[in-house]
Amino acid sequence: MTHRGPDDAGVYVHRNAGLGHRRLSIIDLAGGHQPMSNEDQTIWITFNGEIYNYRELADFLVQKGHTFRTRSDSETIIHLYEQLGPSCVERLNGMFAFGIWDQKAQRLFLARDRMGVKPLFYWLGDASIVFASEIKALLAYPPIQPTLNLEALPEYFAFRYLGGERTLFTGIRSLEPGHTLLWEQGNLRLNKYWFMRFRQEEDSQSIQDRTEELDRLLGDSVRIRLMSEVPLGTYCSGGVDSSLITAYAARQNGNTLNTFSVGFEEPEFDESSYARKVSTTVGTAHHQLVVTERTFADTLPQAVWLLDSPLNHANSVPLYLLSRLAKQTVTVMLTGEGSDELFGGYPRYRLLTGRLVFEKLPGAARRSLAYCLAPFSTPRLRRIRQALSAPLDDLIVQNARFIDDHAAHGLFAHDQAFLGDDRLKALQGAETTSSDPLGRLLYLDLKTYLVSLLDRQDKMSMGASIESRVPFLDYRIVEWSLSVSASKKINRFQNKYLLKRLASRYLPCEVVHRRKSGFGVPLARWLRNERGLGAYLDLLRTTKTRERGLWDTRRVERLIQEHTAGINDHNELLWELINVELWCSIYLDHKGVSPTVPLGSVRKS
Repeated sequence: MTHRGPDDAGVYVHRNAGLGHRRLSIIDLAGGHQPMSNEDQTIWITFNGEIYNYRELADFLVQKGHTFRTRSDSETIIHLYEQLGPSCVERLNGMFAFGIWDQKAQRLFLARDRMGVKPLFYWLGDASIVFASEIKALLAYPPIQPTLNLEALPEYFAFRYLGGERTLFTGIRSLEPGHTLLWEQGNLRLNKYWFMRFRQEEDSQSIQDRTEELDRLLGDSVRIRLMSEVPLGTYCSGGVDSSLITAYAARQNGNTLNTFSVGFEEPEFDESSYARKVSTTVGTAHHQLVVTERTFADTLPQAVWLLDSPLNHANSVPLYLLSRLAKQTVTVMLTGEGSDELFGGYPRYRLLTGRLVFEKLPGAARRSLAYCLAPFSTPRLRRIRQALSAPLDDLIVQNARFIDDHAAHGLFAHDQAFLGDDRLKALQGAETTSSDPLGRLLYLDLKTYLVSLLDRQDKMSMGASIESRVPFLDYRIVEWSLSVSASKKINRFQNKYLLKRLASRYLPCEVVHRRKSGFGVPLARWLRNERGLGAYLDLLRTTKTRERGLWDTRRVERLIQEHTAGINDHNELLWELINVELWCSIYLDHKGVSPTVPLGSVRKS
């Protein structure tokens, strides 16, 4: 994991326990070596992340009699654990994944931050536990042999990620966000320390008051995330989320802020003009990459290796390339991740909004509309039909699907289906007693879809030795947002209504109100180029793929032929198939990856 920590390394081993650490130095560059211990070396920590309120916590701990040897937030966690035990996590404001070995108690304590910004994976043996920030580190432990968790594959294909603690590797689990783990004498105990609760009282505050509150909260969240002893910047795509974070950071940063964006040669996918507009408006030093199809194709295996799973989103590749460019100038980057889930940014949310409007129509109008839609079978119209007829909770669960049952029919070689039971269970849990359907939809995406995006953000940025910080996901903002009615976030069919009111104070109108593009990649076109990304389609025709027996190869061949001939657009399915086969080749067949593609093949402006 040298890419996650190129600046320093350390190992602690004592009898039956060992900790290893790779360090990306950001706070207390000289004194923050890890693993780190308390004064008598009975408590040791390996910690990834940042604690933004560590100075206030250090002051509290000094008053309680603790002595500090460093200025690092790592040492603050150690003393807070000494003072409060496992409940120490409740006092932390930050992004974190850490392991504490308590030598006297012979106890391992693992913790992950509330929203899951930092990853943490573990494996249990008969009398042992192994944990790491990335699965590839666990696979270096000889007893762990990588095998595909076949039962999880349909869920990946439906949603491009797995909910809960499962991974695509059999036996390897993800510690869920907002959870801790205690392991003593072979016994494991999981604890959920933070709950994402909706308030039940009516949101009586005005939209103006809510805008003022968000302005104060977001401004402070950005302020504390500018804490760094190394240069920092922002990912600024030109979308409203990253642009708003950039505007706050540019106002508060003492020096000229560096901003970074990605462009494409295909004009319909290129957002670079908006990013440059934001840079000019708020006064930043802007850096831009233009990613070519050739560079994208060459980098794809490296990105799969970094993620430890098939890529859920094609924009993972340009995000990794952009992080590599940013590393030439900065070490810390602020991003706009989390805003869509908090404030209702995805166009797919309009399906539920439309359903709520549909239910208010007279019965005759509803029947007529359903009759008119019945003959059509395009993916979009199938989704609309489902939105009008499915039970509300089923619609909420299925809202984040990429591939529906109709498109995937006959794909798997074995009879497999995904029902979404785990997500339905989460939606109907104690945290979500709100009766507001839009609020419930946002809640489920915060608990599931967002976690996959954060894992992608962490792996692609840390793959280039860049630390990404997410101001929108300060837990104070998340808790506040749960008290704001969904109608202030999605006003009729206007997404991000509240956030855009705030953004209008700081950003040009054409940036705030432009159509959301979602950092798209021209996959459909590129997959038709057999000398570019389309070359990966041959992976789906190999003898090894047939021997693996995951897919109906005749069905896959039809998908390839129809797409390359332009008869149908199957880029979503083909992208997933390619990524699964790449992942299998790298991790199950041990093929490895090619050397990192030079950034010289990506144009910089």
